Amino acid sequence: MPELSGEETFEEIRRIDPAARVILTSGFSEEEAGGRFAGKGLLGFLQKPYQTSALLAKLHEAMEP
Repeated sequence: MPELSGEETFEEIRRIDPAARVILTSGFSEEEAGGRFAGKGLLGFLQKPYQTSALLAKLHEAMEP
């Protein structure tokens, strides 16, 4: 979303659907990027660049009840 930051995008997704399962991807480390989302219900994190297999594993994790 070109007009929104990652944090703003996350907040908008959660506003639309508070139960949405969100995985953050970033070129920053998990500590740098994830710290801003602490306690907000972020499902997971993938640091860029990542392998397709890592993305698929996170998506499978997100789809589990």
